[in-house]
Amino acid sequence: MKHEELLLSAMDGVKEEFLMEAYEYKREKAVIRKRGILIAAAAAAVLAVTAGAVTLSMRDSARADLGIDDPEKIEEYTEYEPGQAAQAEDAPVADYTPGGQVELVSTLCSGGDLVAYLSVPDCAEVEKEALGLWDIGEVDVYEAGASEPLRSNISINIGETGYDPEAGTTLVRLRVMDLPESADHVCARVIRRVEKEERGIAYDMAQIPVTESAGLRAIIGKTVPHPNLPEFQAQIQAVEVYADYVSVKVKTPTYDETMAMLGDNAREKLETTVFGERVDSAPDAAHAYIALIDMMINPYEQMTADPDSPRSPHYILEGAALDLEDGTQLVLAEQERELAGVWSIADSHLDDPMQTGQWTFNCVLTNALDLSEIKSVTLGGETYPLTAE
Repeated sequence: MKHEELLLSAMDGVKEEFLMEAYEYKREKAVIRKRGILIAAAAAAVLAVTAGAVTLSMRDSARADLGIDDPEKIEEYTEYEPGQAAQAEDAPVADYTPGGQVELVSTLCSGGDLVAYLSVPDCAEVEKEALGLWDIGEVDVYEAGASEPLRSNISINIGETGYDPEAGTTLVRLRVMDLPESADHVCARVIRRVEKEERGIAYDMAQIPVTESAGLRAIIGKTVPHPNLPEFQAQIQAVEVYADYVSVKVKTPTYDETMAMLGDNAREKLETTVFGERVDSAPDAAHAYIALIDMMINPYEQMTADPDSPRSPHYILEGAALDLEDGTQLVLAEQERELAGVWSIADSHLDDPMQTGQWTFNCVLTNALDLSEIKSVTLGGETYPLTAE
């Protein structure tokens, strides 16, 4: 299927209105892509000796991007030799110039996320200066031994993280988020379009293994009222820590419960709480409900006409930090890498959070972590021990 057709058809059990609204509040998060294609494994070609040097250079860049100094300490991180990873069976893409094979350099499997680094060759047949951003043409998730892909609500972020001008290869980082637990591998096609045209370069499908991932969990059980709407209370149920992100489970009143609780003029009260004032151009109540929850996690600028209006604090996660065995802390609000430090709403595979009030927020970390070095999490001045999941 084309990605435009698959965007909603691949979603099971998730309210369409919620997904379209919630994504608008995923701060600094890349455009969501959902794709589908039937894939079968095929043998990989043996590469020339020069590819080894290219992979080594790309490998160093991948480590630097993840902040990994010693790969041996990060069990979830895997590096691949040229030709080691399987290639997926493929077919030409109409109106696109074939770009050839991409090489899998390394992966980091972290909880429900897969980060893959791909070495992508230049294509001399397409003018490079006319090319736009990297994108994913197709992607699917497979269970072990399956010929049909899973129907799952994955989210994708893709971008360039390095370039080797001598070899003419680009290091592309692909992050697949919210993978189902049964995922065995992901098949994905990297493309690069010519600006404002439906043509460009389509590379061969890459098959990316999903390897084992460990995690830590702390039970919190702490209730926090919204400072501007005290009757709206959120319970922090648990914090989970994975190799390169932290996940917070939060239970709130549902959308219907919230509107009933506010009573008469519920929409006006809700929008005034979130946006600072009631304006005709304000989003509807569903947008405001999602923002009400999101602003308890992320610092928000008040959406008013005043450009100097202050940002709200991290109501729930103010001062949140991971406590390391060496006595130092990793403050979550200080993460600096792309997507890092921003708590984004995770997709739900089964339920609609607007109906259940059950939310998951994820925060990507600046550097990948050795989980054995983390002992606890500090939240609201209290320390909670972390144990293996």
